Amino acid sequence: MIDIYLFLTTKNLQGYNQAKPLKVKINEVRLRKKEELPFKSDTDRWEIRGDSELGPIAWLLNNKSLRALVMGFGRDETKWKGKTIAVYPAQDKGRIIIMAEPLNGKNGS
Repeated sequence: MIDIYLFLTTKNLQGYNQAKPLKVKINEVRLRKKEELPFKSDTDRWEIRGDSELGPIAWLLNNKSLRALVMGFGRDETKWKGKTIAVYPAQDKGRIIIMAEPLNGKNGS
């Protein structure tokens, strides 16, 4: 079955915030090689795909979100599948970023 994923941007997150985040159940976590990315990058980037009330979504994690998820779920990304995360727009050094963090602590349930 083919899923069409909405590539998540801060515009998609209008109306969501840290108090009322978009809840996403993780289906897949994968490392995208820098050559595969739709923009120039010096490094590979982690991508999350999951289900939300917006439908299937995908996005590339920034370092802040990646650190938060590693702290909450551990370094083995294969164990993140099925976990629920909170996603919301946040300010970072004068710009808006997509922030993700475990929902309800380590278990993400």
